[in-house]
Amino acid sequence: MRLDYTDKVNKKLNAHFFDNYNFNLEKTMIQSLYIFQSQSKQLLYNKNFQSDEKVEMFSSFFSALQMFVSELTESSSESLSTIELGEYLVIISRILELKSDLVIIIDKKDMKEAQKIIPKVISIIKSHEDLFINWDHEPEKFEMFDLKIIRLILSNKKL
Repeated sequence: MRLDYTDKVNKKLNAHFFDNYNFNLEKTMIQSLYIFQSQSKQLLYNKNFQSDEKVEMFSSFFSALQMFVSELTESSSESLSTIELGEYLVIISRILELKSDLVIIIDKKDMKEAQKIIPKVISIIKSHEDLFINWDHEPEKFEMFDLKIIRLILSNKKL
């Protein structure tokens, strides 16, 4: 249910935001961003910043990633875990206050820069805590959060 909603909002925001600005998404350091509920393993949010081919590759890995993230972070604190996936790294960070896991997929060469942006992403997530704890399935409530994430990621593009 939530994934359907997220896809609709992503398309709506992408059409509005990206059509009005000439951004080269291939230059974003973050390939994809996911937020999972730690205990239920439910996908709360996802955002892809790359071409359809790359998204398809991550989608096939998605289900295994969801299980693995949950098990890996079950007993950990907020520290980062990193998984190597070919030319990509999967960075996992637990957000204890929200009982959620942030999963970011990046190019290996972008690790240092990604580590700088992760606290900013977590800050945005925490500032919208109510969305993740008490979400009532109203798509409009996610639009501002989604826009903040998009702007943050696009403001930290590779040069």
